[in-house]
Amino acid sequence: MRIDSRMAKLNQYDLETEKLYSVLWYKDNEEFYKYVNTDKSQHIYQVDGIKVDHRNSDGQRVILQRVNLDTTGVYKCEVSAEAPHFASTYGEAYMEVVVMPSNTPKITGKEAFYASGDILSLNCTSEKSHPPAKITWYINNVEVEADSTRTIIHRDRLVTTISTLRLELGPHHLSSGESKVKCKSRVETSDRAREALVDDRITEVAAAILAPLTQEKSPWKKEQRRRRKQREEAYRCNTSPLVSSRENAERQRPRKRPWERKFYQAVSVAGVGSSDGITGSDSEDGLKALGKYGERFQIVLDTTALLVLVVERIVCCIPTSVP
Repeated sequence: MRIDSRMAKLNQYDLETEKLYSVLWYKDNEEFYKYVNTDKSQHIYQVDGIKVDHRNSDGQRVILQRVNLDTTGVYKCEVSAEAPHFASTYGEAYMEVVVMPSNTPKITGKEAFYASGDILSLNCTSEKSHPPAKITWYINNVEVEADSTRTIIHRDRLVTTISTLRLELGPHHLSSGESKVKCKSRVETSDRAREALVDDRITEVAAAILAPLTQEKSPWKKEQRRRRKQREEAYRCNTSPLVSSRENAERQRPRKRPWERKFYQAVSVAGVGSSDGITGSDSEDGLKALGKYGERFQIVLDTTALLVLVVERIVCCIPTSVP
């Protein structure tokens, strides 16, 4: 028996010198086709998974159309000879319908760079098939065990197989300065089939995608550590235990805005005169920067100065008592 696409061809035995009388075909002990040689008549019976092409079928062969998973089963052919012997014989065989994946397996989850100690986490997906595909992983042509495998059963009873590989990479995964990951899916007939059918499909990750595995850290991880170290050093400089708490407080104290500095300069000049290189013009600039608040503050300063002058005059006019 041979399966070609969606068509199956069933061939009978040769009767040698005997003259054919009839041929009967069974699937799982249910008769679905009968051919009588005397009148060249065909009789077709309804059986699940069986669609006979009566135009191309005869006493020598039977053609099945629209082969599907229900077509799988044990087929028996019974041949009878004409008189006077009416001898009969039969033979049977198991026929299995196998559906191959439409494409090679697909590897997903790969990154641009890997280094020794990184976790390699990949998925290999084999498209719909029957029976389900068996997936095997290889790193540099050395077989490695998958972490897990799951299947998805579709409405048409075909199965998608997804295998997950997860392992820590080490220097021993390096070979000839490059690293390759390979996923192989295999669909094969069961042990009951007389003729074994094996379909292997392989997908390999190019060496250019996976960087050579070395003892060095990944470039992007180096950049992360460099930035973290800079932040730690900056924080340590601002809060160093070798620096007094007063100096740390001075560092963390927010800086005064320009108008605030001029305000304090104006107050200092108005109170004690020129100090620390601050002149009268600096005081005027500071009051101008304060706007309407500077004008009000100027009035307060003038009033205070007037009161101080009056008090000084009064004190000067008071006679001192002589004992």
